[in-house]
Amino acid sequence: MNKNNIVIDFIATNAKTKRTILVILYDLEFDGKNEYLIFLQDKLNSYLHIIETKEIQKYYENTKNNRGYEIRIVFKYMPNEECIKFLDLVKDFLKNEDIEFSYEVFS
Repeated sequence: MNKNNIVIDFIATNAKTKRTILVILYDLEFDGKNEYLIFLQDKLNSYLHIIETKEIQKYYENTKNNRGYEIRIVFKYMPNEECIKFLDLVKDFLKNEDIEFSYEVFS
């Protein structure tokens, strides 16, 4: 899916919860400068934008009858300390928006 530079890496619906899951596949290795953190923040903001504007419903029909959203990040490399702090802030923010959030390192 690519609309206005928004690319959804992976999308699915959880059959049990009826929540739409949007996945970010993050294969960049973190450096001490945290430049990749800005890329991650931009990607998350893009995902939030298509959820909040309901633009996602145009491209993924299963969202029309869903019971909410979940954003997952799958990292190729272990996030550094700054990234984990950022992810904790994201989780708190998304909880207030009624969007579930999780991340994992795929090994």
